[in-house]
Formats: sequence, structure tokens, C-alpha cells
Amino acid sequence: MRVLLVYPNMMGMNMLPPAMGIFAAVLRGKGHQVALFDTTNYPQLEGGFDSDKLKSQNLNARPFDDSLLRRYDKDSSPQTDFAAKVASFKPDLIAMSATEDMYPIGLHLLEGLPKDRPKVVLGGVFATFAPELALRKSEGLIDFVVKGEGENVLVELCRRLEKGEEPAGIRGLWMYLPDGKMLKSGLPDPVEANDLPLPDYDDFEESRFYRPMQGKLWRMFPIETFRGCPYTCAYCNSP
Repeated sequence: MRVLLVYPNMMGMNMLPPAMGIFAAVLRGKGHQVALFDTTNYPQLEGGFDSDKLKSQNLNARPFDDSLLRRYDKDSSPQTDFAAKVASFKPDLIAMSATEDMYPIGLHLLEGLPKDRPKVVLGGVFATFAPELALRKSEGLIDFVVKGEGENVLVELCRRLEKGEEPAGIRGLWMYLPDGKMLKSGLPDPVEANDLPLPDYDDFEESRFYRPMQGKLWRMFPIETFRGCPYTCAYCNSP
């Protein structure tokens, strides 16, 4: 299968997302073709702003030279570029990961696709915390929502779609049934982190490996050493 990973994000908001790197590695390990669309380098993104620069302007952090980061700025429309990416790559599945505040950006991208678009699955913090809301608010733009860790769910979803099998019944996968009812599912089994491959970040642009710290740009990337939490705090979305 051809899977297009989508990461709606604003400039300066987040480092490289470990989940997207792991998904790329896992899917490629299963023989699937993978591509990426990341909105981080679109400064004119609707409602967007440069989080890191805003911190320095508000004296929350030291000012820094962002010329290296700006070298990869895109002046085009993210929605138009996304539609072109879908048309050229021709994915069988679009897999998006989004937080609650980035969710509208993801929907904006999907709104620019034709009606005969590929199937879309959404995962991430927002999907895990509020799967019903994430599915309902998409108004048909999203076909599946993953609640919980998505590595095994995504692999199984790809396997079933590739073979023409019904995806309903995959643990952790929420979707609408033909009769309009929402099919809900319990959490999938926990993923054994030690069995996962190293994240594949090759699809990200060079600027995404740099973040400011103490007034300088440093080349860095995240490493996941554990998952989960032994506590069940009521205010946390991932107990």
C-alpha cells in the first residue's frame, strides 16, 4: 500500500514527532510505500504563528538567528500543495496525527481534496482523548479514528484495506457503520516499545532537525525511552 503520513503543525511548535518517524519505519518494514506532508514550514498558515519567535519577542526566551529555519519557508498554499501531493503520490491511505489545536489545520487540508479521495485515519492525542468528537466534527472528512497507541492498529488497518477486508472490529479503531451508527472500540493492547524499530525521519526537511535553545540553534531529535505513566491523574489526557 501507499500511505501518506500527514503532520499538521505550526512553525516553532514541536520537534520532530516520534510517532510519525516510528510509523514510517514500521510501515516500510511491512513493505508499504510511505511519503510525508508536514505543514511546519508554511509561515502563512491560516491562524499560524512562530511559537519560538513569539517566546523571544515576549522575553520568555533569548532571541536567536532563524535564518537557517527560514531557508525552507514555503510561500505557496499548504492546502494546494497537499492536494498536489495526494495527486502525485496517489496514496491508498492518508494517516494523520494531530493535537486538538492542530486538528482544524488537518481538516483544512482535507477540505481541498476531491470527493474520490483516499481513506483517512486520524490518530494522536486529540483522537485518543476524544475519539467520538474527532470523528463527528470532521463531518465525513475522516473515515477512521485511532484511540490509543497506533502502531499495531495502523499496520492491521493497512493489511485489511490492502486485502479488501472489512476494517470494523480492529481494537482501537472508531468508525461510522453504513447505517450511520458510530462503531466504538476499546483500547488496543499496549505496544511493546522494545520491539519497535528506530524512527525514520528521512522524510522531514533539514530545518526540522534544528530548534533554538539558549539563543542558539541546535541540531536535535527526540528519543522515546518509555511509554505510559503509572499514575491516573484526573486532569491528564493520557493516564
